[in-house]
Amino acid sequence: MIDKHSKLFSLSPKSNLSDEKYTRYKKYLDDALENNSINNIAITGKYGSGKSSIVDTYFDNNKKNDCLRVSFATFNTEKKDKEPDSDSQNDKDEVHNGEGSNELKTNIAANIINQIIYQIGSSRIPLTNFKIKSELTNTMKTLFIIESMLVLSFFSPKNISNYFWNQFGSNLMYFFIIERMLLIMVITSFIIWSLLSRINPSKFKLVFKNIETDIDTTNDDLFEKHIDEIIYLFNKSGKSILIIEDLDRFNNLEIFEKLRELNIKLNSNKNIQWKFIYLIKDELFKSESDRVKFFDIIIPVIPFITTNNSYYKLRELFPENDTRLLNILSVYIDDYRLLLNIRNEYTIFLPNSLESEQNELLALISYKNLYPDKFDDLQNGKGELADIICKFIDNIDEQIDIVTKKIEDLKLKKDKILADNEVDYLVLWAIKNNLQYTANYTTHGVITDINVAKNIIRQLSNWYVRYNNNNITYTNFKAQNKDYLEGLKVVVSFDAELKDLKSQQVELSLNRNKLYFIDENLFEQLSDDILVVLIKNKFITENYLDVINHYYGDISNRTFLQSLLSYNNNVQTDLKLTNISDLTRRLQEEDYNKKQILNFDLLEYMFEKNKQLFQTMVLTANREEPGFIEKVLNRDSQYYDSIIQICPEIHFELSELNLSNDTIFNDIVEENRYDESNVNFDILKSNMERFSLEKLLSLINNTKLYSSIRKNIVSNILSVVNLNDITDKDLWKTALNGGKIKPTVENVMVYFNKSGKQINETLTNFLNNQKIVFETDLSEKFYNVLLSTANKNLKNEKFEEIIKQCKGKNISTELVQNQSKDKLQILLNNNMLEMSSSTIKFIMDHELNVPNKLIDDKFIQIVVNDKLDINKVILDEIISTHNENGLLILSRNLKLLSKEEVLSFLKNLNNDSKKLIKVLRNEGGFLHMKFDDVEEINNVLNWAKEKQFISGYTKSNNKITINK
Repeated sequence: MIDKHSKLFSLSPKSNLSDEKYTRYKKYLDDALENNSINNIAITGKYGSGKSSIVDTYFDNNKKNDCLRVSFATFNTEKKDKEPDSDSQNDKDEVHNGEGSNELKTNIAANIINQIIYQIGSSRIPLTNFKIKSELTNTMKTLFIIESMLVLSFFSPKNISNYFWNQFGSNLMYFFIIERMLLIMVITSFIIWSLLSRINPSKFKLVFKNIETDIDTTNDDLFEKHIDEIIYLFNKSGKSILIIEDLDRFNNLEIFEKLRELNIKLNSNKNIQWKFIYLIKDELFKSESDRVKFFDIIIPVIPFITTNNSYYKLRELFPENDTRLLNILSVYIDDYRLLLNIRNEYTIFLPNSLESEQNELLALISYKNLYPDKFDDLQNGKGELADIICKFIDNIDEQIDIVTKKIEDLKLKKDKILADNEVDYLVLWAIKNNLQYTANYTTHGVITDINVAKNIIRQLSNWYVRYNNNNITYTNFKAQNKDYLEGLKVVVSFDAELKDLKSQQVELSLNRNKLYFIDENLFEQLSDDILVVLIKNKFITENYLDVINHYYGDISNRTFLQSLLSYNNNVQTDLKLTNISDLTRRLQEEDYNKKQILNFDLLEYMFEKNKQLFQTMVLTANREEPGFIEKVLNRDSQYYDSIIQICPEIHFELSELNLSNDTIFNDIVEENRYDESNVNFDILKSNMERFSLEKLLSLINNTKLYSSIRKNIVSNILSVVNLNDITDKDLWKTALNGGKIKPTVENVMVYFNKSGKQINETLTNFLNNQKIVFETDLSEKFYNVLLSTANKNLKNEKFEEIIKQCKGKNISTELVQNQSKDKLQILLNNNMLEMSSSTIKFIMDHELNVPNKLIDDKFIQIVVNDKLDINKVILDEIISTHNENGLLILSRNLKLLSKEEVLSFLKNLNNDSKKLIKVLRNEGGFLHMKFDDVEEINNVLNWAKEKQFISGYTKSNNKITINK
């Protein structure tokens, strides 16, 4: 775990390797250094592979102090992730062979000499021309003082000599002279030795008058020019190994040739065998022969970290970061030192970041290390990333404008249509365009009734739209009428489409500054693949500047201010703000009109401290940020009255509001503080279910409420009530159709009387759909209207159910002249018609079926007395009763029958009938039969004569005989 106390990792090579891998390399180095035929050793591997660590550990552990080291820390400015193309390769060739090559070689050679000379004590190389500044040692200072004193003694005054003569005599004087001569010789020798050790004859100049001569040899190549000097340095160094690091950074092979030549020259002196160890990368040599040409042995180093295994090292260094991020970084990071530095910088930045920002921080630190030259622009909000963000925001703003225009157009279309659902739309369209309909093969007028519209939309059997003089189904009508269909789509899908467009608008606003929403075309403008990948995977976000730049203060306040000042559409209303009094001092009055000002903590603060700014924030919320006020009320309902005073016409987003507070809910409903929509009604419905019946009735009877909402309450929430409970008669139809009225005679009569004493479609539907409780009788007027009106929509069973309540009443045929056949049949079946000659004629005219129970003696007598025509069914029933008038009635209706049918009927009659059967069959003896001269015999014989079943008959003495 990384915290503020974590230590930083050193980027220097390790010198304490001890693993199995190092043991193998130690063996290889031992063999190479002990082999006298090997002088040039190459240790190859990519940057960060561990070459320096192996060499450092080897020489430190072996306590060998016999090596010189030369290192080149020149930075490579080429992109690591870009493969060199032909042009870049040509550039390298120019470095190798062009005009700049000599200057580069000279600089490299000077650098080598410079580094070596500082590793050799100056006392070991007194004759070198490459002097370095150093302080005199105490010993040297003492010698110089003695020298100076002795020199001065030559010039001492004579009184010193006289003093010694006078004091010690001539013998001592001789001793002093001899001692001084010897001392002069020593001093002279010391001075000459010192001068010779400090003078280079090759730099000695002779100047004579105006002529100057430089005793020197010149050479353009520094190695050649100073080869003796260089060999002198190496020989005096007391070493035998030269370690050269990072020389491959210059991509110059000629310098390797010079070093190999230098090695040969050094080793021409058999006293010391010099071995050069080169730490280089493999890719330096393009030709397969170059590598083996320059070196006597090559020891490759297996990289400690590559793109294939760097994930595991990343996982070890960053155990708490997202594995997806580590996988991404492992593709781009293959240098262990680079990885350690990322870890170090991440450790330093980490204490100033939020826990939620740690992945983004690691992503940015990694990008900083991979592209340090570009990171400065990124950190300052500049560069290519900032450019494409601006273009992206412009693109999002254009899309928001397009969606906003669609919303306005959709609302405009909806306002013109005035319908809330498909049924209403069909009725309005039909009235406007005179659209008629057909039901049960009968063409009716314009569709004006909602129930008719419902039946048409449901495509009930035999219900059609009359369009272009054709009866077509509703589906075909919609397919043929594009204008109708276009308007219908607006009505049916308005709520869903409006909700979808608003969702798009909100989503676009939320995504306005989200980098990962940048489209592919804009991504192509980023030159760094890793930046694209990190953005697409949401590891670099729109807040990248806040993550990488330190902020002194609360992070939430920083985020709030940044959003406010940058007009960020992602309004973070629930940010926890601290020290709000200090924060407000940084705000200007016009800031409170921006939607970015909307924050719960700030609003609560203003409610207590500044009512004027509280009002401004409420107005801003109502204008700019749907849902914010609702969330405020969900947090604390105490603001409701204040908000209503500020915005008396406010419409709440019910889907965002907690409606459990009855006081607030009642006010919202009674004052219509919401938009009319099916979505809102569904919300109201779920909350109104807790209302009492008395409360619901008060809402229904409150004409201030939306009529559509009142209808919806009646249809979907209200329990069953009496019709008089609903004072608004415009809602009666809705209540009756919705089955919300008790099915009593009282309610039927209330509606019947209030609707002009007509059984209209609404009442018909109510009667059809309800089981009427006949606690009292229906009025005479109701029955007369019911019987006299041909109401095809009233179900037969309901008609029968009602008329049965008229028991004991005989209904005249004049009253039911307009009634349908099926309902006349019901009346007849229930013996409701007054039986008379006219009734029987009415029955025959309407081809009604007379129930057997009605064909009684009275019925037969009427038929006989009034000589009424009957049908075969009635005739059969009369014959089957064996009534004495059967033969008479049969004889009057023979025209309806065939010979076989007549014979069949005759079988069931009296004796005359049997004789008539023989006559009709011309059976033996029929000519001798005599019949009474009565009507029924005459009718049968006349019919038989007409049918030529007999030739004729004769009457005599009231008797009738058959002719031959």
